[in-house]
Amino acid sequence: MNNIHRGYSPFVRCQRGFSLVEILVALVISLFLIVGVIQLFVGSKQTYRSYDALSRMQENGRFALEVMSRDIRMAGYYGCLSASIAITNTLNTPAQYYWNFGQAIQGFESTAANNWSPALDASIVTPLNQGNVDVITVRGVDGPSVSVLDHGAGTTDPRVPLNNGFSVCDVAIVANCQAASAFQVTGIANAVAVPAVVGPPAVPAIPAGQTLAHTTVLPAACTNGPGNSTNNLGTVSYIDGEIARVSTKSYYIRAGASGRPALWRRAGPNAPEELVEGVERMDIVYGEDTAPAGVPLRPSIARQYVAANAVTNWNNVVSVRINLLLASLDDNLVTSRQTVIFPADAGVAVAIDDRRLRQGFSTTVGIRNRLP
Repeated sequence: MNNIHRGYSPFVRCQRGFSLVEILVALVISLFLIVGVIQLFVGSKQTYRSYDALSRMQENGRFALEVMSRDIRMAGYYGCLSASIAITNTLNTPAQYYWNFGQAIQGFESTAANNWSPALDASIVTPLNQGNVDVITVRGVDGPSVSVLDHGAGTTDPRVPLNNGFSVCDVAIVANCQAASAFQVTGIANAVAVPAVVGPPAVPAIPAGQTLAHTTVLPAACTNGPGNSTNNLGTVSYIDGEIARVSTKSYYIRAGASGRPALWRRAGPNAPEELVEGVERMDIVYGEDTAPAGVPLRPSIARQYVAANAVTNWNNVVSVRINLLLASLDDNLVTSRQTVIFPADAGVAVAIDDRRLRQGFSTTVGIRNRLP
């Protein structure tokens, strides 16, 4: 029987545990690696938060300017009607803030806490944010217009095509190139087609459609009024003209659903709606054509930009310059507190008490109905 000799192996002595020094060195190296990974993660997350907040601000800023610009651009637009022709307003209280469609645009300059010049209309929902947060109101067409198929002067109800989009209680303006009348729709009825009559005198055919009543009796469903003071739209026939819904829209800043300042819009007496969150400040100046009549022929160009309380005649305003200051919803995005120079501050830097990102947005909008 062979005996297996188990000799001594020189590697046995190497199979030992780590020394305390080796363990400490390994721990220190691991700690440095972990700290580096954590810093990389935190830095990446902070960069992501900053870029995400910046992209949201830019998106909100562009959207806010686009919505406001669209309404301002169309202020006072009533089809081919010239801005120099007065509107026959058959509504009750035609000079009231909601229904004064002869005043296409109107501004309110924030001069102090809870104070605007001219005085802010009570219909604007308060409290508003204070400190250079102006308010602007525009009036004009609110939606597409439709053609008038038939209409006789006076109390005749205008006929419009089927599927016209109108509803009872809508406030509308019917216009052609010579005149315009504002009224509230109090009823809608189907109207059958009328065949042509071979003359003399020849009478063209009238397609089927719907008639828009405008009586002085306001339906109970029209809780926001205003009703019509008369059902007489004047001595002009609006056949081949256009008719469209109109409204008064006001833009202002107040706290939004998140508790942060936001841009709000109120259309007529309807409930206000929050449009864009994070809008902290709004400063608006108005381009006024101050040239004497005929030098050159007006409407012309903006010869000066002034605050709302310095406008001498709102009918001479041909453009509007909007300045918005937006802030990120998230805080702690910058390492130090910022200072902001806003146009309304006359070049004076204003210290900010938080560490949110901020960015200014500005645009100038021409009022199409008043430009050459």
